[in-house]
Amino acid sequence: MYDLYGYLVLIFFFIIMLIIAVVLRNHLIDKDYKTRYNPLLVIGFLIIVLDVSKQLRGIMVGYDKTIIPLYFCSFFNLLYPLAAFSKGKVKQISQVMATVYSFMVLMGLYLFPTMMIGDAAYSLFTGFLKFHTFMYHHLVLLYALLSISLQIVDIDTKDDLPPLLAGAALYSLIGGLSAVVLGVNFHNFYPVEQGFFLDLRLNIGTFPYLLLWGTGFTILVIPSFFIFKVIYRLVGDRI
Repeated sequence: MYDLYGYLVLIFFFIIMLIIAVVLRNHLIDKDYKTRYNPLLVIGFLIIVLDVSKQLRGIMVGYDKTIIPLYFCSFFNLLYPLAAFSKGKVKQISQVMATVYSFMVLMGLYLFPTMMIGDAAYSLFTGFLKFHTFMYHHLVLLYALLSISLQIVDIDTKDDLPPLLAGAALYSLIGGLSAVVLGVNFHNFYPVEQGFFLDLRLNIGTFPYLLLWGTGFTILVIPSFFIFKVIYRLVGDRI
């Protein structure tokens, strides 16, 4: 459970990310789309470097199945490049998914920090894995903020919501089954530490728990999308 110090650390880094978003908006908002998109390319490159480093470190010091990239946030290793380099309809869908899912991570990080990053805010510089966890999620946070401040996507509920729901449902299937097979708590699909979610899984059964959690996560996309849409348009109206 995060106390005042933990939240102060998170707020401090959020303010830094927000300043970056505002400064880049002031300098780039009147530029062409390709120029405005460049900061997102940098973020995509950095998170891939972070995750490749994590995998290489695991290979060198002893690989643990808990670092297998099957967490929801690992999805961005594929989604960010796809959004950047695809074209047409695939470009539109993948960019909306990258942006809205990043926004969901932003909200989750401040509403449920322990679930999202554990105690990484308290031990940022005590080891590579803590540093990776903290910085990776904050780069995703920055991606969401820049997508909003630089007005990167075209939002349309009819076109965008179905693939967002389908993507969340597909991840829930893959992440949930992988969590059970490997015995790893990917995206809280297989809680093993004492607490409410472990008690819930044990009481109702693993597969009913997977169905409940996966359905809840998928449904959560709907309010997240509309909150994002409101914020996105409010920022866009200030151009």
